[in-house]
This record gives sequence, structure tokens and C-alpha cells, in this order.
Amino acid sequence: MRYAILICFIFLYPSCGNHRSATKAILPVVVLPTHDWRADDSVVKKYKYPANDTIYDPEGYREQLAAYGAAYEVYAGPKGWTGNGRYESGWGTTVVLYPPGGSDTTGPSITFRKINSNCKACLWTTALRYFPEAVK
Repeated sequence: MRYAILICFIFLYPSCGNHRSATKAILPVVVLPTHDWRADDSVVKKYKYPANDTIYDPEGYREQLAAYGAAYEVYAGPKGWTGNGRYESGWGTTVVLYPPGGSDTTGPSITFRKINSNCKACLWTTALRYFPEAVK
């Protein structure tokens, strides 16, 4: 949970942090496997992620972080982890990071979801997972 809070509030949204005390860090981008439901894997392989990504690190965590390219975007996460991405045209994107030896279905993980706002059923389905009483 600590990683998720740090990643969301400090690194992905640097305007929320204090830039005066933040250190700019450049991280090499580690490309993870991505499955794109719209096309075959040749489209995914042709996509070029940036070689590096810049984060603002006000707390001195840069040695513990890495930049991961998946589902056509770059995400910050714990250094040494792995993961995968999925792009589903009507639904959106999902990127899951997990430690070595782990998986995207069990154990510790960080999940990033970007839901297509045009898909109202997608929004409800995702939200209802967190409110099981509403389903009853």
C-alpha cells in the first residue's frame, strides 16, 4: 500500500508534491509485455517507448524506483519488479506490477487502471468491485 500512495501522489502527479525540495531523477524505461486486444502482437512490438522517464522525488526514493513501459504508457513502480499490460479498446488499459517470482493474480501487486470514460458499463463494473454491498 505504501508504494501505491507514493507512486500516485508523488511521482505520477508531481504538482501535488513540493517541487522546491524535489530532486529530478531520470530513470531508464523497462518495457514489459503488453497484450493489445485490437491488433496482433506486431503492432505492440513496433511501439517505441521512451528510453528514459523523468520523475520528481521529494522524499529520496529514487533508488527504490523504476520506470516501466506497458500498454503504451510509462508507469513508476518499485525497482526490480516485473509485470504486464493489457489494452482493450472498449474498456481501457490495465497494467499490473509485481515482485520477482510473483504473479498478476496472487501476492503483492500494484494495479494501474485507465478506464475508457465512454464505456459507462465499464465504469460501473470496476467501481462495484470495491462496494460489494451495492451489488446485493
